[in-house]
Amino acid sequence: MAIKRLRRLEDNTPSVAEISRNVTEKKTFFRRIRLVTIVLALIVTAIILYYNYSPASGVVLIEEASVPLRAPVAAEIKWIVSAKTKEVHKGDLLATLFISSTVNVGISKDFLDRGMEADRVKFDMALTAMRFELESQRLEQEELRLKLEQKTANDEYQRAKIAMEKAQQIFELDNKQKDKAERLWNLDAISISDRQAAQRIYLTAEADLKSAILQYNESKSKSEFAAETLAQFKMGLDRHRQRLNEAVAASRKYLKSSSAAIGNIRELDSGYCIDLISPIDGMIVDRMGPEGTFVDKGETILTLYDPRNIRVYAYVKAIWRNRLKQGQEVRIKMDQDYVKTTISYVLPNLVAPPTQLRNQKMLSMENYYIKVELNRSPFRNVMPGQTGYAVFEKK
Repeated sequence: MAIKRLRRLEDNTPSVAEISRNVTEKKTFFRRIRLVTIVLALIVTAIILYYNYSPASGVVLIEEASVPLRAPVAAEIKWIVSAKTKEVHKGDLLATLFISSTVNVGISKDFLDRGMEADRVKFDMALTAMRFELESQRLEQEELRLKLEQKTANDEYQRAKIAMEKAQQIFELDNKQKDKAERLWNLDAISISDRQAAQRIYLTAEADLKSAILQYNESKSKSEFAAETLAQFKMGLDRHRQRLNEAVAASRKYLKSSSAAIGNIRELDSGYCIDLISPIDGMIVDRMGPEGTFVDKGETILTLYDPRNIRVYAYVKAIWRNRLKQGQEVRIKMDQDYVKTTISYVLPNLVAPPTQLRNQKMLSMENYYIKVELNRSPFRNVMPGQTGYAVFEKK
């Protein structure tokens, strides 16, 4: 029986080639595992270095509400400003429309539509004022909270200052007592226990003084930070109120122009012409077809915008929030040009990015971003909707 088992083992013994192949396969497997581990470690290291040492960056968008000039009724373009004309001034004649008798039947309806439009603008003005008022109340409550935090921090700072001065006086007094004890010890006037007691009191006073100085420095930093935060918030609150006034003024201006259009429609008759006048100093960004073109009611004939009233915003990932501060320098690339500017204001809440940036696939998959308003003064000859990339210098 034992001889048969030995023969079976001899018959099933693997060859040297099979053993070598198995060893080679194991070595190859472990080598691949080691390579994958190294690659993953390098990737993680690169991500950590990127988020810790690379400057904050974002996407820039030029935002501005364009001013469209629309046909009040269906008409024929009798004359329109040349396509070579780009810059216009307030009051310039931009187009002349001829209203024939075939469209006069729609004048009464257009008059009614204009009246409804005026009512809608009045409603929008009231709604905008109410919305801004609610936002103003919320911001005022936030301002009160920041003022309370500043007062608390300032009180702590004053208490720490008084405590430090008191600790300084005690330290100086105990230092004199220690020196006196040393002199008496040298004269054999006191015992060693009295000398050691004076030294212990001195060391305790020194430790208390260091602790008071540390607490004083911390409370001073908190007080300065609270004051800076409140000052920046006040600037943002003033900016918010200014925008409220601008929005109300724009609505009133539109309402005035709509009322004037109602008066013009009343005077319209067969064969009359109406002029389209530029309401602003700005530039023509879009123009209707040539003279003789028929346009429908409400169709845009010219589109203007004022380059002095542009808003330059950067949309930045939320991970960079701690690296953005008011006054920080920003380097922007738009087309082939580079512009240097600064941060004017960082909105406190995250916002959803504009659809334009989503459609152009200029942003990643995050749903909300930090919205940063940039100083617009360095920008020249830019158009609404123009995009670019911003890199925020480290402070």
